[in-house]
Amino acid sequence: MTPETQAIQNDDTANPGMLWVLDGETLWKAKAGAANMACADCHNDARASMKGVAARYPRFRQNTRSSRQSGAARQSVPRTKSTGVPPCL
Repeated sequence: MTPETQAIQNDDTANPGMLWVLDGETLWKAKAGAANMACADCHNDARASMKGVAARYPRFRQNTRSSRQSGAARQSVPRTKSTGVPPCL
């Protein structure tokens, strides 16, 4: 990586990738759905609650019968009565 490219990445005002970060912050706080809730309503500050998540998800498994069954079980998680939103897994 050239020093010029590194300088752009290190400067948030010059790094075009930061536009996606700003969009993500807006979406994190935006209320949506029938429950009119935002991710931030449950998870608070993403810098703390989502730290390390990118290293673990998305998670892919070998396509076996047992993995398909466990995936199906996870997808059928009942929604909570208070919010109508499925609990985070």
